[in-house]
Amino acid sequence: MPHHKSHHAHSHASALEPSHRRKAIAIAVLGALVVLSGVWADHTNRGILLTRDEASNSWSYFHQKSIKERIYESELSFSADLSAERIADLEETVARYKTEKSEIRDDAEAKETEVKNMLLQIQLIETISILFELAIILISVSLIVPFLWLEIFSLLAALSGASLAGWILI
Repeated sequence: MPHHKSHHAHSHASALEPSHRRKAIAIAVLGALVVLSGVWADHTNRGILLTRDEASNSWSYFHQKSIKERIYESELSFSADLSAERIADLEETVARYKTEKSEIRDDAEAKETEVKNMLLQIQLIETISILFELAIILISVSLIVPFLWLEIFSLLAALSGASLAGWILI
């Protein structure tokens, strides 16, 4: 008897309409794409955290250089009490700090721009995931209610998500 039940279950599964099998495969593929977009979003979020830390470190270093620059400028303000050699050293150090600060500021600003771009990317990845999820919902409903427009909108949602993902990756 158990053998008969498994044979019956097998014959029932193979009795699925080809369109239902294609839809089931599409649902599985779209589900995998939702998972992949979640992994992509997590990876991007980790990148945001690291880049924000790097930007913060750059700004801290910039402020450290600014403080040192001001200390040397203060010492220069008492130049009457300093030797010509010490004044030249201080002026050279202040000029070097100005140059270094400019490079550090450029680096920090570039990192902040990178964070903004990654935040935009997260929003786009979330949109991709929503489009894939919408496609899953529509194709699932089309298994029960055979309206062609459900399949068409499911396909459009899936293609939109895939197109957006391709655009981000390029």
